[in-house]
Amino acid sequence: MGIQKTILICIPYAGASATSIYQKWNYFINDSIEVVPLELSGHGIKMDEPLLYTMDEIVEYLFENFKKIYLHSKFSYAFFGHSMGTIVIYELMKRIYKFNLIPPIHIFVSGRYTPNHSEIKHISNLNDDDFRKEIISYGGIPTEILEDTSILDFFIPSIKADYTSIESYIFVPSVIWNVDISVFSGKEDDDIKYYDYSEWKNFTRGKTDFYEFNGDHFFINSEYKQIIKIIEKTL
Repeated sequence: MGIQKTILICIPYAGASATSIYQKWNYFINDSIEVVPLELSGHGIKMDEPLLYTMDEIVEYLFENFKKIYLHSKFSYAFFGHSMGTIVIYELMKRIYKFNLIPPIHIFVSGRYTPNHSEIKHISNLNDDDFRKEIISYGGIPTEILEDTSILDFFIPSIKADYTSIESYIFVPSVIWNVDISVFSGKEDDDIKYYDYSEWKNFTRGKTDFYEFNGDHFFINSEYKQIIKIIEKTL
């Protein structure tokens, strides 16, 4: 008999390529888990597709891609989302319950407070120069991009599109999940000063576990091997 796999469907943070962040995880994770990045339109390997500017558009697009995985896979699946990706997961779960699909066996939400809290600071309406300064101040941008502003300028439209979707997002309460979840946060992330990540336990009837990692909001990039160990232990 072959190995019974779990598909880990991974959704990125704003402006990022899911493939660039998550594909390398397959080199480190055990053979019982297959990491499948869910790429946004206009990002990464789907750069030739149009950018999307509302959360509804993003979620509808990703739901169609999710269904292809869901319908053609005989394996169980789990979700992993970082920052903006956690909002996407919340909205995907609405559709999963609405269409009576089998829910994931586990949900990993990383680097963001619960979706019922709106963004305090809006930056998507800034001009490109001011917007660039803001996102640089947030960290998480690779050094090679910071050293070549032409590369950063190339990605500004996709980052701005994602921020537009986040800042215009309107939370609508939905069914409480029946799924165990794991909540990941960075010890130096400014968000934890203002938001209580323990509120995630209110979104499910399942068990909720909390994990802290060294690093700021983008700890996912430096601590991914530690994250993988927890995923392996959990799944």
